[in-house]
Amino acid sequence: MRHYLTFMTLATLACQGLAFEKIATIDTFDFATICDIERTNGCDFILKHVERTGANVMAWRNQSGGRPRYRSAQEKHPLAEIPFSKLRIPESRPGYGWLNLDRGEEDLLTYPFRITAAHGELPAVHLTAEESHYYSFTFSTWVLEHPEFWCVQGNGVPWPGHAAFSFDEEIVHRVKLLDEIIDCGAKLVYLGTERQSGYGPRFEYTKPSIARWRETYGCEPPTDWKDPRWVKHCGHYMERFVKAMARRCRQRGVRFLLGTRNIGLGYDESVDQYGLDWPRLCAEGEVDGVVFPRIDFRKGQEGVDPWEATDRVYAKVAAQCGKADVYFSVNAYPGTIKNGFGDYAKETVYESTPADQA
Repeated sequence: MRHYLTFMTLATLACQGLAFEKIATIDTFDFATICDIERTNGCDFILKHVERTGANVMAWRNQSGGRPRYRSAQEKHPLAEIPFSKLRIPESRPGYGWLNLDRGEEDLLTYPFRITAAHGELPAVHLTAEESHYYSFTFSTWVLEHPEFWCVQGNGVPWPGHAAFSFDEEIVHRVKLLDEIIDCGAKLVYLGTERQSGYGPRFEYTKPSIARWRETYGCEPPTDWKDPRWVKHCGHYMERFVKAMARRCRQRGVRFLLGTRNIGLGYDESVDQYGLDWPRLCAEGEVDGVVFPRIDFRKGQEGVDPWEATDRVYAKVAAQCGKADVYFSVNAYPGTIKNGFGDYAKETVYESTPADQA
């Protein structure tokens, strides 16, 4: 079955009387200057707004980088607690640098799940693979307390923004966070890998990763982290993480969706640059659905009508999903995400009318 999904808000189409799943991915930060997102009435406002899209599944974001938006026991480590303010975070947008979404008047993930269910919609969570944001801030307190698990670059320099998936302890930690979120009331989990804040083969030069490489190839790892052999080597760790998350969801009776990165005809960022073989995960029955949030209708299809080019990509990737459900994105807000409706309008020389603008 095909589904249609948007960033921020998500819409789907119905065909031949079939009811399609319509998922909205909701980042409360997008509303921070419109309503008080640190209070429950802010969540009420957001849900009412998003419901206008007709979505019947609400996937709320669980964290900002590594900072949970709920009361997490796993991430509550006093030794790493630092005042969350603009004084230490390079954040200039109004309001955002002062938010404490893990200390609200009520748990700000449990509450959205509860009101979503009360409105007759399915409460879901939009997880991101990242543990920090843009390399620098909103670090995970657990990661800060465990430098022995930090990512390492090829030159030996560690990166404290993310723990490496080549460490079993990091995967165990992420599964524990998943358990907390399911306990909050999530009935569907969407793990998006398009948001990794730089994590990938570049940062997997850890001791266990290098040892496994030496054992496999009998030589030192390549200095070029884009080397196809190294990408495939590191993809093993990303797949371990995905499988661990998917299997815990099955144990808890929760559906699991995996989001890919940019994809088009002749290229696939998830496979080519990160070694995440999502078609094989589908074939193995590890995931319940695959989300394609970013389709590149241009690359390799110069001169082809954008709608036709997009349909070609859709047909290609859908054929690789096996029995897994397929989710395609629909951007509700032109211009906010690359290759959205705004780009289609530009490519087709479409001129909007006052009615369209309204």
